[in-house]
Amino acid sequence: MTTVLVVGGFGFYGSMAVEALERFGFDVSAGTRTPRGRPRAVAIDLDTPATWEGLSGFDFIVNCSDTVNCPPDGAIRYVLETGGVWLELGADAPTIDRLLAIEVPEVKGSVVLGVGVFPGLSTALARAVAESGPPPSRLDLGIRLSPLSGAGPGNCALMAKSLFVPATRIEGGERRESTTAVGPTRPLPYGGTDHTSVTYALPDTELVWRATRVPDLSAHLSLIPGFLRFNFTLLAWVCALLRPARPVLLWLLTWQLRLVRALLLRGVKSPLVLVAVADRGSANERSRELRFEDGQTATAEGAAAAVRALAGRDVPHGVRGLAEVVSLDELGY
Repeated sequence: MTTVLVVGGFGFYGSMAVEALERFGFDVSAGTRTPRGRPRAVAIDLDTPATWEGLSGFDFIVNCSDTVNCPPDGAIRYVLETGGVWLELGADAPTIDRLLAIEVPEVKGSVVLGVGVFPGLSTALARAVAESGPPPSRLDLGIRLSPLSGAGPGNCALMAKSLFVPATRIEGGERRESTTAVGPTRPLPYGGTDHTSVTYALPDTELVWRATRVPDLSAHLSLIPGFLRFNFTLLAWVCALLRPARPVLLWLLTWQLRLVRALLLRGVKSPLVLVAVADRGSANERSRELRFEDGQTATAEGAAAAVRALAGRDVPHGVRGLAEVVSLDELGY
């Protein structure tokens, strides 16, 4: 039986990932800093190298921990040096960029980044659309959801930090950065209806580009209700203008989000729509869409789908994005 260790397995996303993996029939353990009295718990602290030996002996390691406050770089380097397959759910763009650049003298392990729903299924969807016809000159990925829904503390920290990260896009094969976390807008079709979508600081852009090499590429957010994009744009400008006060602003934003999303709205679900469009407005335009009743559970199910797709096959050594390793069909979508 395939064995899986879910790091952060008792957290908001981790507990859902454990349930999803068990539904697929995997033998699942939960990595945690506080294992005492918890069933199938393994002592793992990503800040403490002495605990990393606990990562050994599993077919897959799925990281659902808070990558903003507890960067996984050291543990990932350990897996690359000693062996194992690490699947990373983290969605922090600077962290993804940093992990993609990791090098070790002799690589024995495998790391797959962007394992979840976005990034994850989103990047596999974009690759599927890019490969469904002639090589596109432009590819747009859209994510439509409501931020007024439940989230864990780690997700709140990620959301706050992302407001300080410049939005990126690919133009002419080169990476471009916007002044703030919010970049140019573009109408994209969700369920056949166009909605204004803003380029945002998402790691999907880099991961899709690595999988497709489409010369013009952007990843966008379309928020529900629509007026929230003006709030996000204003917040992004405030964060850019008051960058010297970043520690204070980051603390205030994180705790505000934790109060609203992790406490008051914890049980509120948010439908999620992913759409990828190639060469919009041209004779070669084509698109494909994925819809989920709840984006939170979709993240866990996406992680379980990745384990199922990779189980029993050789995962290339080194660091890669999910869409570089498996296709959307192999993920079962």
